[in-house]
Amino acid sequence: MAKVKAEKIHGFLGQFGIEMVDLFVGPTKQQFRVHKALLCSRVEYFKQMFDSGFIEAEENSGFLPDEDPIVFSLFLEYIYGGGRLGPVDIERSTTATGPVIDRIKLYGFAERIALVDLADYVMTNLVSNLAYYERTPSKDGMRLAYEVTKPGSPLRNYMSHSLYYIMKFDDEESAWSTRTLCDTLKETDDLLFDLIAVTRKHEAAQPASTKRSIDPRVGSKCRWHSHPDGKHCILQGEIL
Repeated sequence: MAKVKAEKIHGFLGQFGIEMVDLFVGPTKQQFRVHKALLCSRVEYFKQMFDSGFIEAEENSGFLPDEDPIVFSLFLEYIYGGGRLGPVDIERSTTATGPVIDRIKLYGFAERIALVDLADYVMTNLVSNLAYYERTPSKDGMRLAYEVTKPGSPLRNYMSHSLYYIMKFDDEESAWSTRTLCDTLKETDDLLFDLIAVTRKHEAAQPASTKRSIDPRVGSKCRWHSHPDGKHCILQGEIL
């Protein structure tokens, strides 16, 4: 029994070590004390911070003033939890706050520290929850996704494809009214650009018969006249 205990202790120390570093996160400088070996072995960003000639390495402390302590807590949960997070409590999520929004922020943090494994995990976790609970991203979620990521980000790609789907299939009574769509696109130029690119890509792949059925040049031109529907129109045929 003593041998088993010793092996467990040795395994713990081998993974985490005994040296600690302090990270002060956010404008309030909330303190997090973390095992240095774990942090540096999992994340190159922190390895460069604490295994270098920088002052952070000398003092075993660092500052992340622009990060959110809640998001950093999720990051620590991920690396201490073997690369997993606890379940999303969807009931605590609103369109602007809660676990879903926090995961979008966590994705942005993962991109900033170049931790691909975390970014991919969060992406899968986010899409899984939205699918399971039959939800689409909120206006605030989309805007935030574009704020915390760079052009070309997979999260941006997902959001622009989601908005294309919403425009195509959600009606005016949904959370995504035409006014909400317009307001969102006015506020986020990059989302507008990406949405146009996605729309062109998908619509260009439509069969010729579908394209012809929605071509505004085909069919009755009375659709574009000002006279009342059903009134006889003398302007028949083509006028060239």
